[in-house]
Amino acid sequence: MYKGHKDISFVTDEMIYRVKFTEHTNTVYSAGFWDSMGVAVPDYPYDAPWVHQVFESDCDYWVHEVKHQFDDVLKYSVATVNCIKPGRFIAPHTDTLYKIKERVKKEKLNIKGLEPVRINLFLQDRLMGHYFEMENESWIDYKKGDFTVIKPNAEHLVANLGYQNRYTLQVTGFAEKGTF
Repeated sequence: MYKGHKDISFVTDEMIYRVKFTEHTNTVYSAGFWDSMGVAVPDYPYDAPWVHQVFESDCDYWVHEVKHQFDDVLKYSVATVNCIKPGRFIAPHTDTLYKIKERVKKEKLNIKGLEPVRINLFLQDRLMGHYFEMENESWIDYKKGDFTVIKPNAEHLVANLGYQNRYTLQVTGFAEKGTF
């Protein structure tokens, strides 16, 4: 698992608390992951596989300041802030990167020599019950500003079995092949 760190000390708990989440998504189908495995969708409680999100144009100014810290490695990037409430999770899945791929088509962006990647940046130190796993490797000692790179087809999951919201910022874009 690729791990890195960015200084986001200017991001306060108050800034994160004030994020207005404009969408919430039930992730029970895991973007077709269960179908690809040939198994039935698990019988999760209805409201367990939910993630609250806010996307690029609806994000606060500070989100874009963090996003721009990756301008040296990502082109055409977009930002998303995710909130997983206590008792919720995103089950095993692979990211489809649908929105960035649609943007490439719509804007006819030149991505020759580039590969799509998603940077998952932790907006807080790991708290009790917060969990991240990718390709059978857990990361349970992350700190605010730590990040990992999620490539297409990388199986991963997140969970919040604790008592406080779990916040991450995702920056999705295109990196030169072999960067990560």
